[in-house]
Amino acid sequence: MRRKHASLWIGALLSVLIVFAWFALVQAQGVVVGVADGNMFEYRMLSVTGNGTEFSPGASNFTVDVYLVTGSLVRFQEDIRYQNSTESILTGSTDLSNGSSEGGLSWIITPANLEAGNPVYSTWNWIINGTVIVDGRETNYLSVKNAYLNNSGQDVDVNATLYCDQATGAVVNATVSVRSLSNSFQFAESYKLIGENLDWTSTPEFSPIVLEATMAILTACAAVAGNRHAKLRHLKRKLA
Repeated sequence: MRRKHASLWIGALLSVLIVFAWFALVQAQGVVVGVADGNMFEYRMLSVTGNGTEFSPGASNFTVDVYLVTGSLVRFQEDIRYQNSTESILTGSTDLSNGSSEGGLSWIITPANLEAGNPVYSTWNWIINGTVIVDGRETNYLSVKNAYLNNSGQDVDVNATLYCDQATGAVVNATVSVRSLSNSFQFAESYKLIGENLDWTSTPEFSPIVLEATMAILTACAAVAGNRHAKLRHLKRKLA
């Protein structure tokens, strides 16, 4: 009986290990989303000029509140505050698999766990330059010049320097200037992360779907073990 139980739990353990290995492979080949519902990031505006950004002159700081993560699609709300004590609230989203976005700040959140040479989004020509330490955190350094992107149906000339937290993909600081090649909009902005509501040192390596799958397998194995144990007790009673 003990051998049977041991075999059952060994099988369960192997199943869990297989699931983790499979998801690790999928994530290595695809997109790792490092943020979750309820994450908040607060930034200080260092400068803003031009006519093509959601930020207006006088913006002092803003927060990005992630309210829904579905697959690779991250939906968030921006609360922009100004020096005259007014504020504006906007919504936006970014698909981390390809960079498509709605609203502003399409690059405020990038995929997590990127390394030097990795593309940021599959349809953009942004490539991670390397990993550097910023404020004690490993960040993905990204420098882009004269990158022609099709963003919201417009071709633009971008000059950007971004540092993104490697574990979550959230921008730590950024300097971005954009000029439209098809109309007259242009802007330059820079901002720096000053606060967040998560523990940077304990960000899970695997996405929530991995944990859900693991818990499902463990629950199923426990149910099978309990069922077999009940059948054995029933059989003993009949033989007694």
